[in-house]
Amino acid sequence: MKQEFSKHWLGYLVLLLASGLFALVFLEVWPDRNLERMAIIGYAIFYYLWGILTHRAKQPMTLGLIKEYGLVATLGAALLLMLTF
Repeated sequence: MKQEFSKHWLGYLVLLLASGLFALVFLEVWPDRNLERMAIIGYAIFYYLWGILTHRAKQPMTLGLIKEYGLVATLGAALLLMLTF
């Protein structure tokens, strides 16, 4: 795990910073449900594209990886969207 992290530290740093920024935006727009939903959808799209671009740079893309990132982004967004109802 340490070796994997040290090889791809920049990608993990970008994801960490984007996640922190999303959390700040989500809390900043809090009680406006529509803006919260827009932030959630924006973060899910970012995560999906970030995952595909990051994996594409280091290994060939497969349909399975594309589906996996789409599924994780959709599941995460769905769980967060449930908070806004």
